[in-house]
Amino acid sequence: MKKTTRRLITILISILAVFILIGTTLENVDSTIKSIQKIYLYYGFYYLEKGDLEKSENFFIKSINLNENDYNPYLGLETIYRKIEKLKEAEFLLNKAIELNNKNENLYIELGEIYEKQREVRRS
Repeated sequence: MKKTTRRLITILISILAVFILIGTTLENVDSTIKSIQKIYLYYGFYYLEKGDLEKSENFFIKSINLNENDYNPYLGLETIYRKIEKLKEAEFLLNKAIELNNKNENLYIELGEIYEKQREVRRS
């Protein structure tokens, strides 16, 4: 992880600690945690775009750890696993995203693509 990334994460965690120490409301702490989760999510997509799958994966996992009800980091991880041919893992993550957001038709299309790719792998 780059020095600036570590510094940013340290600052964000420090801000959260200050909020807790000064007796801020639980609602504000929750809001801060959601903000940190979104930062992890954005870093995950940033590194995915840059092609650094390992860093991207780490940030998506951190994002899920802070908010397991957001389907977006599951999609990011699914994209990584599909790229590296871990199709079972990609299928699991996409099903989790569908569980969290079953109204998004594109997720079902992507799941169909994974099933098709799995069939191709089995045939060869």
